[in-house]
Amino acid sequence: MGKYVMERLFKVFNIAGMAFIFVGGHTGYISGKDMLYQLLLFVIVYCFMARTYEAFETQTKKSMELIYSQGLALFLADAVTYLTGYVTKTSINDIWMMLLKLVAQTAFAAIYTLGSSQIMCHLYGKKEAAVLYGNSEMFEKMKDLRHMSDWIHVKMWIRVLEVTPQNLEQLKDVDLVILQEIDRVQKDQILRYCATNGIEVYLKPEMEDVLMCSMKSVSVNGTMLLQIGNKNERPVYELVKRMMDICISVVGLVLASPVMLITAGLIKAQDRGTVLYSQKRLTKDGKIFEIYKFRSMKMDAEKDGKARLAEKSDDRITTVGKWIRMTRIDELPQFINVLRGDMSIVGPRPERPELAEKYTEENPEFAMRLKVKAGITGFAQVYGRYNTPAIEKAQMDAYYIRKASVLMDLRLILATVKVLFMKESSEGVVTESKTENRAENKAYKMIKERETA
Repeated sequence: MGKYVMERLFKVFNIAGMAFIFVGGHTGYISGKDMLYQLLLFVIVYCFMARTYEAFETQTKKSMELIYSQGLALFLADAVTYLTGYVTKTSINDIWMMLLKLVAQTAFAAIYTLGSSQIMCHLYGKKEAAVLYGNSEMFEKMKDLRHMSDWIHVKMWIRVLEVTPQNLEQLKDVDLVILQEIDRVQKDQILRYCATNGIEVYLKPEMEDVLMCSMKSVSVNGTMLLQIGNKNERPVYELVKRMMDICISVVGLVLASPVMLITAGLIKAQDRGTVLYSQKRLTKDGKIFEIYKFRSMKMDAEKDGKARLAEKSDDRITTVGKWIRMTRIDELPQFINVLRGDMSIVGPRPERPELAEKYTEENPEFAMRLKVKAGITGFAQVYGRYNTPAIEKAQMDAYYIRKASVLMDLRLILATVKVLFMKESSEGVVTESKTENRAENKAYKMIKERETA
């Protein structure tokens, strides 16, 4: 049986197991059509949430993150099913049974995730990967690739100064090639070789690669052309998006009001300073607006007037500020900006004018982010980190702009719930990269020696 078929069977087994536990938890409370409707709703919502949270992405995620994603998907699927049943008067009234069912489902998810990984690795072995990079500085940035997944083993690191038959011959022994910042001509040669030999490729994109993601093919006089359209003018999407923004902002402010009041009290009690912090930011078409946040830094954090990004262990951040930054509570006042029309729920994060000018000078494509309204959350916030380089965030935002849809916005909103509780997403900018352990020091030294030999 092929690996692809086995992966799909494991996924079906996982969904079937969740459905079985769901039915067991509801037996004795509902039956017949009510049971069928609730089961169908649970499976649909669970599959949607699991896909949103990448709960089945075993090749690129670690087991603990997969279990976390599964648990979150199960919690939301059970919650939606319960609320729907409550409205239709077909829900379980026993809160302890609901909690027991959720615990059983999460336990099954953990056993499934760990067990399926072990079985797949035993049957087919780990994927052997080769990382190809263009300059030695990239090695320090790529160290995390060693631990990117339980299913992938990085077998070799190859610095590509020029593509030679010897370079390509080395790739015959791997299942996966990861390309990092390689010259485009050389990259094209490697991609052709991998495509011809059935080798999977993970590619760190450049901006032109991102722009090509929304292309479609057209035939003109017997010649195939690729059309890269302009998707910025979409009145129906913009109308639906604005309606979503208003509804979510109103509901968000109402539900979050107790937390916001407590946060305001804690900030005021700490140093008697102002509760809210306003700052000039950029949104669509370069319009400047005042963004609102709960103050997380000391009152004189930027007394010299210079814009500086927060760093890891930044001493300007207050005790309360560390907590509200970690939980993203400091962003809640931005619902007001959304209601005013300055921002959207989903979009590129708004930058300060002086920082945006600096980034645009270094990378002109950074200005593409101003084609849409700034957002509270966005593609770069969900799939990047706080310390992800600005150019990479710009690429993520450009991808969102090219592919934006109501469904993508909904998925990004839901995916934001996941990253709220992931420490890496709220870390400050790391100003100096340090080697973490002796093994990596040794590997780095070996590579440097090989390059200078």
